[in-house]
Amino acid sequence: IEQMDLELREAPSSTRAALTKKWNGYNTEYKNLEANLRKSRVALMDSATARTRLLGSDEDYYYTSEDQRARLLENSERIEKSNDRLDSGLRIALETEQVGADIMTNLESDREKIKRSRDRLRGMNQDLSKSNRVLQRMYRRAIQHKIVVAIIVLVIIGIIILIVYFAVTKK
Repeated sequence: IEQMDLELREAPSSTRAALTKKWNGYNTEYKNLEANLRKSRVALMDSATARTRLLGSDEDYYYTSEDQRARLLENSERIEKSNDRLDSGLRIALETEQVGADIMTNLESDREKIKRSRDRLRGMNQDLSKSNRVLQRMYRRAIQHKIVVAIIVLVIIGIIILIVYFAVTKK
């Protein structure tokens, strides 16, 4: 009962109301059975003198004793059933706790993987930025080289035209 109470306090609020209701039922039944057991023990603890004082004759004792035995057996069966239910509830709670621990372990592992992937992605992003700057510089230099080559070609063409012009005009 105490273990179930601890589990109940740690249960999520969405299921806590239903579990509280079940726990209250189990707790009440357990207290009733415990009270019946105490009463039965007190009744059995008295010796023959108390028996004859309370019941009178041995014949009355026999019928009362049988009745008490029947009640004790019934109470014992109820206690056993309650214990079985409590054991089942405890087993389910322990299994649930184990599943929760496994899930937490998996989530922690996944978080670490995501964190490493994010760090790798940041590194790749920085490398891509550097590569982009290098490519832009290379593109600018290629354009500068084309312009210089075009100017040189124009100058050479101009010189050839001047040479041809002077060669033709001197003749």
